[in-house]
Amino acid sequence: MHTSLTLRTNLISIGAAVLVATGTAVLPGPFPKLAWILGATLGVIAGVTQASALREVPEQFATADTAVEVRRVLMSTRSGQIAVLTQWVLLAVLLAVTLSGAVAIAGALGGYAVFVGVRDVVALKAVVDLSSST
Repeated sequence: MHTSLTLRTNLISIGAAVLVATGTAVLPGPFPKLAWILGATLGVIAGVTQASALREVPEQFATADTAVEVRRVLMSTRSGQIAVLTQWVLLAVLLAVTLSGAVAIAGALGGYAVFVGVRDVVALKAVVDLSSST
C-alpha cells in the first residue's frame, strides 16, 4: 500500500496544513475569511467523496504501490472523480478571487491549506479502515 494511504502520512499532512493555514492567518492584512470558507466547504465535499472512493474499492487501493496507481484507482470511481474535480474547482476559484483582489495570495494559500486539512480529517476514518483491512 502506498504511503499516502497510511495514518502516519495523513496525520503529517493534516499537521502541515494546520501550520500553513495558521501561518497565513497571522500575516498582516485582513483575515482571509472567504478563502477559508471556500477551503473548508470544498474540503468537506472532497473528504466525503474521497472516503467513499476508499470504501468502494479498498482492495485496489491496498495494492496500489505508487502515487500514480493511487490516482488511477481514485479516478476509477465516480466519487473519486468528484474528489479530484473538487480540488481543481477550488484552485480555480481561489485563483479568481486572488486575481480579483478579494483575497491576497497568502490568503489563497491558507484557503488551500484549510481544504487539505479538512479533506484529510474527513477522510481519515476511511484511511484507518483501509489500513486495518490489509
